[in-house]
Amino acid sequence: MPGSDLAVLAGPDIMYALVLEDGRRWGEVAADFQVEDVEEIFSPERPNWHFLTRGRGGSKTSDIAGVALSWLYADAPPRARGYVVASNSEQAAILIDAAAGFVARTPVLEDRIEVENERIINRDSGAWVRVLSLSDSGSWGLRDTHLLICDEFAQWPETRGAKRVYTAIRSTVQKTPGCRLILLTSAGEPSHWSFQQVFRKALSDKDNWRVHEVPGPVPWQSPEDLAALQRELRPSEYERLVLNRWTEDEDRAISEEDYDLAAQPADVRTDGVKTTARLSYPKPGVKYVIAVDIGILNDATVMCVAHKEPLDPNEPYGPHRAVVDYLERWQGSKKRPVQVSEVEDWLVAEAPKWNRAEVYADPTQFRGNVQNLNRRGVKASEWNFTATSVGEVATALVSTFRTRQIHVPDSKVLKEELLRVRLRESAPGVTRLDHDRTGHDDQAVTIGMACHILLGKTMWGQGAAFMEAFIAGGIA
Repeated sequence: MPGSDLAVLAGPDIMYALVLEDGRRWGEVAADFQVEDVEEIFSPERPNWHFLTRGRGGSKTSDIAGVALSWLYADAPPRARGYVVASNSEQAAILIDAAAGFVARTPVLEDRIEVENERIINRDSGAWVRVLSLSDSGSWGLRDTHLLICDEFAQWPETRGAKRVYTAIRSTVQKTPGCRLILLTSAGEPSHWSFQQVFRKALSDKDNWRVHEVPGPVPWQSPEDLAALQRELRPSEYERLVLNRWTEDEDRAISEEDYDLAAQPADVRTDGVKTTARLSYPKPGVKYVIAVDIGILNDATVMCVAHKEPLDPNEPYGPHRAVVDYLERWQGSKKRPVQVSEVEDWLVAEAPKWNRAEVYADPTQFRGNVQNLNRRGVKASEWNFTATSVGEVATALVSTFRTRQIHVPDSKVLKEELLRVRLRESAPGVTRLDHDRTGHDDQAVTIGMACHILLGKTMWGQGAAFMEAFIAGGIA
């Protein structure tokens, strides 16, 4: 430890001096990655924003408490404010306990630092750090904030509230020159908003962000502990929490790689209520289908136009792919619910343009409009959602993406939805599509319907495709 007079130590020197539970000082036992992070956090040079990932057991909670104490003791301006936002109330309490333990074991801190239920205070300067759980953080203001720490950031829920808290934090950092922002977490799922909206931007913005990912497992975990964790955790959890790798959960229906290989450049337009994504226009001689999923208030109404084509143009009777030519998504609300009559009128106007495409819709949602469509000259069939058919939709959607047998229009709205769709087992051996609490699966359902209608068993071999063409008279 550099020097012995703690009263004149600054920045990371306080961190080195903190006494651990076993009586040793932090600086005596810290791993290289811990030392590097602390030195960079307190460096006067930019960047001031840090996205740090470590596996389980990586001393995240202790180091957060130590950084907060070191900042309060040495770097905080008079009456400055800092916040640590923990993922839940239990984690917030653990952080406060860790800080209190450091203060009790490091004598010089006792004269200057006071630990309350939610705050850590520098008695001399009046600066303080408040430790809050994410659920309690919506009511506090962020004026004159100089330190912001988000604990287990990749584990924050996929809710509007959690995103709003981060938006408030991010905007505050912009307003306060020199404000330090630290996101410390284990790796999460690549489809999570922390990865898509924050981590990726941090990687590309080296002027403002420092990103440090520590490969797991951490060096002090024994082989016995790792073996026990591997037995307790699912494979994806072990990858994320122990090996510190961004990995999708096993129940994710579609991976980012699946989507990227299926997505094709498209014309995407949105007006806040309606989003359209067009991959192509009607082509003569092509048979199209239109799958419809009706949502009145909270769920969206989606119309999906699709056709099938050979994977290899030189092998017309081999395996086929489904092509989603056009998606139209209407988001209803209490103020303006989707009118089923508008959907019917849209189908009457659009189906003829797509070579008199046949429409498939759930009669329980469409309130008798299937019959109305047939009377108005549109060929329409009922698609009944049963335990069997919801499984077929899920299987068709997942299979076409994973076997690279689908093209979809590249749309941000579509990508965000598909990457959040999950597979749930509704009965032994029967799966269905589901989504995160704040997500949707309306586009996924209509695309899955279209894939099953167009491809059916032809997704897995050319024999069925050959027979289909033979029956249709396509083979001499």
